[in-house]
Parts: sequence; structure tokens; C-alpha cells
Amino acid sequence: MMARARSVAFADIDHLRSRHRAEADFQIVRDSILPRGLAEPFALELDGEVVGYAGVWTEHFPGRVMEFYLVPEARSHRHDCSRALLEASGAVEIEAQTNLPLLHSVLRRFSTDVRVENILFAEPPRAEDPLSTLSSPHVHFRSRQPGDDGPPGDWVLARRDDGAIVAAGGFLQHYNPPYCDLFMEVAPEERRRGYGSDLVRELRKASKDAGLIPAARCDADNEASRRTLFRGGMVECGRIVAGRVDLRNLVG
Repeated sequence: MMARARSVAFADIDHLRSRHRAEADFQIVRDSILPRGLAEPFALELDGEVVGYAGVWTEHFPGRVMEFYLVPEARSHRHDCSRALLEASGAVEIEAQTNLPLLHSVLRRFSTDVRVENILFAEPPRAEDPLSTLSSPHVHFRSRQPGDDGPPGDWVLARRDDGAIVAAGGFLQHYNPPYCDLFMEVAPEERRRGYGSDLVRELRKASKDAGLIPAARCDADNEASRRTLFRGGMVECGRIVAGRVDLRNLVG
């Protein structure tokens, strides 16, 4: 079959993105990139029929493939469609979530010098930890109030005695619903006291109360954040990896 990739308007592939999102039972980290116009959309065709789509960064990581989807009946031709995409777009890199097997397989086939950029976290299969229990009795969790200082975020951990903000964070919602992305920061002078993992547990609970499913990520070399997310009850569910397109793999 003849594979072809062509640049299109986002509206032309949005229905396929809906299918992609419906198949994923976890957070798609780059979910907002195509609709925000930060990547170029491509339609993927087999013998003139549109069977999938892809996205290639135009901002932040120009020339990097960041999304790739084929309808199930076309997936046996994924390497032909990938080759057509790489040739049409001139992409020089590919990134993938390891828990999205289709794009990850494309990266493994056509990339070299693959590196881990982010560690992805999700809710545990069974949330057995007491989400509302703080390890320190000297702080409490609440929404940010006028006049609060400290790190940014809509939710804070505040000391009970003087009200000082020791940590703050929140959850971002520009992802495939119902998933959200937790973020947090501990004031520099308050670190290494367990406040970070306390805040992660409280943010998990607050996001669930809002009808969301929490997720998170950290840089691959940020061991402190990784430990904090683990201690806050989250589990590693995948990675974002990236590699350089090897032109030799486009032949054959």
C-alpha cells in the first residue's frame, strides 16, 4: 500500500485525536500541544484514505515528532506511515511516552541516541495510603488566601503557629480529561522535612474531590522530586524518551 503524509489544518484531524484520547487510560502529557498551535498537524494516508494523524513540534522542540496515531486496522503499516511522515515533515527527532506503544515503537524503529527526559507518575492501582493524613502536626492544608506569600499555587501547607507558607502547589487541567497534572514547590528553607510528600498526598485528594485523576512528572535527573512523588503515594507509570532520527532507517 502507498503511504503518504501531508500537512493539514487541526480541524481535519481532530476527530482522530478523539479516538486516540478514548484509547488512552492515562494522562497524555502533550495533549494540549496540537490544539494550541504549537505543533504542525499531519494527516496519514494509505492509498489515499486518511487512517491516522501525527504532530511535529514547531515551538519549544522544532522538528520533533510528538504525536502519532493510526486506526487499529492500519497499524500493521505503522512503519510505512512513519517513514512517509518523517520524509514529508523533515523531522529530526522523535519523542514518545513509553506507555503509548504505537509512537514508542516508531521511536525505537527510526531513532538513535535515545534518552530519558521525564519520569511519569500516576495513581496507584489501589490507593491504600491515608490521603488526608499529614505527617507533621505543625502544618495544615488549605486553599490560598489573599496575602499569602511563599511558592505559587492555589493550595498551601501553612504552619499552625504563625501561618507561614511552607509549601504550595496545585493541579493543571489542560490534559485529556479527567486527568490533571500535579505541581508543587517547598520553600527553600523548609525542605527535607517531609512537607513535599505531605503536599502531594493532599493535592491528590483535592484533585479527586474535584472529579479529576491526578498524574505528575519530573525531570529524569531530579531525584529529589522523584522521591517526593513516591513518598506522596504515586507510582511510576512511564517515561518520556526522545531520540535523533537516523536517516539510514528511512531506507528499506
